[in-house]
Amino acid sequence: MVSHEVTAPALEHKFGKNYRLTDIEFPYGSEVVKEAIASGQAINFRFVHKKKSWYLYLTTQRAAAAITSRKALGVIGVDLNPSHLAWAETDRYGNLSTFGNIATPLLFSLMIMLAA
Repeated sequence: MVSHEVTAPALEHKFGKNYRLTDIEFPYGSEVVKEAIASGQAINFRFVHKKKSWYLYLTTQRAAAAITSRKALGVIGVDLNPSHLAWAETDRYGNLSTFGNIATPLLFSLMIMLAA
């Protein structure tokens, strides 16, 4: 659980200038948040009001994940196109294993509208 003091101008009239949030739990990434607070790293809080509830959105930088890919296991190639996303997988020897396309019609329609 995380506890942190924040300033929320939108809530200032109800809670005062500063408000301490306690017992905050995140469904994932709580360790990243704890590390950011402990190290004094920048954290962006955003309060969003939806219907009858307030939601807290939090963003911060996280440490880069270790690279675990190995060419010996094969590779995946991705090609981004206006109308589709194409992909292909090769085995460790460079032989084609599988390939496919994923349609992106909304992106293609948007590009046509913007070009007009």
